Amino acid sequence: MAKKRLSILKNRNFLFYSISRFISLLGDNIHHIALMTLVYRTTHSPRALGNTLFSLQAPQIIFGLISGIMADRWNRKRIMIGADLYRMVAVAAIPFLPSIEFLYFVLISLSGAESFYNTAQVSLLPGILQGEGELISGNSFLQTTTTIAMIVGPLIGAFVVANMGTTKAFLIDGATFLIAALLTLPIQQGGHPSGDKRSSISAFWNSFFGGFKYFIDNRPILILVILNGSILSSVFLTSSLKIAFADQFISPGGLDASKVLGYINSMNGIGSLIGGICLPFFAANYLAGKVIIIGMILTSLDLFCFALSNNLSLILTAIFISGFGFTMANLSSLTLMQVNIDNEVRGRALAFYGVILSISATCSTLAGGWIAGLAGVKFVYLMAAFFCLLTGTFGLILLSFAHKDSAFICHSGAGRNPGDR
Repeated sequence: MAKKRLSILKNRNFLFYSISRFISLLGDNIHHIALMTLVYRTTHSPRALGNTLFSLQAPQIIFGLISGIMADRWNRKRIMIGADLYRMVAVAAIPFLPSIEFLYFVLISLSGAESFYNTAQVSLLPGILQGEGELISGNSFLQTTTTIAMIVGPLIGAFVVANMGTTKAFLIDGATFLIAALLTLPIQQGGHPSGDKRSSISAFWNSFFGGFKYFIDNRPILILVILNGSILSSVFLTSSLKIAFADQFISPGGLDASKVLGYINSMNGIGSLIGGICLPFFAANYLAGKVIIIGMILTSLDLFCFALSNNLSLILTAIFISGFGFTMANLSSLTLMQVNIDNEVRGRALAFYGVILSISATCSTLAGGWIAGLAGVKFVYLMAAFFCLLTGTFGLILLSFAHKDSAFICHSGAGRNPGDR
């Protein structure tokens, strides 16, 4: 299996594609450490941290809808290059912005560029790899490199910020976007968009609301959406507060807050990597619905540790377990949905699903920063932990009642014809 995954690197286009994407992801992770450090050092406000991530996430709900239409009309490689070049200029300008309000505006534009890049990138891949087998191997390889970037990127970001300052970190991030754009240039894409402009927007909205209707009519699928929305809300309620937590509760012991943030993010990436590797074993031996709930409970353990302890070793252990559990819950949910949603509406349903998750993450990020400003950082972690634990327990009950006599909450492939997938 490993040899098959690596053999696709003989494809020159995929090799350039994967290296470009990896360097861009490294830049994203360096950028995150520098951005959260800069905002917190400037404002010392949990509310500002929440507003910062809100500025990055909220526009993707709107731009995500538009980018899908544009990726079907324009040259996808050119969209990727244009987005990378814009992000190069925007991130390099961040240290020189005159106020936090200007920063929010730039982050909103960066979020839009990222949406166009991501949609074009995903749409371009089938034109580079041929057939289902190559696509599966390619996606598997890309997931591995994504996790490596999640582990290595924060450590590099923390080192650069601590030893060189945030300005150089943003300039390095800008350079990664330039390198990614140059590596995209040699890619020869197949399957150019047709450029058909007939009723594209109205057709999209019809498809979008068709996905909404499918969830309403299929209770088990709707329950999965609610569960995933709940776990994502719990995680993102605290996502902007880690740098504030490190500064208030860990740094007094002598550690730099940006380094602590890098350790936390990297440990989460390691947990996600191990969770993805172990998932096939759990999926083969346990009810898929229960794997999701176990993942939610493990995620709540991490949140409880942040709320009740200041011990960095304990917190890093919990964040590893949380990354492991969150990955199992998230991938198990997605697999169940892919297998059980009817093929005729799968694309529309998953598009709506993605928008729902984006809304959950965005609203929770904003709320977390505001609540922390009123009640404190640890209170938000405690609230998120209880919410994740309670919805996970309640979700197990709902799943059991929804499909007591079917294979839905058993093994994800049970009872289905492989040709229907």
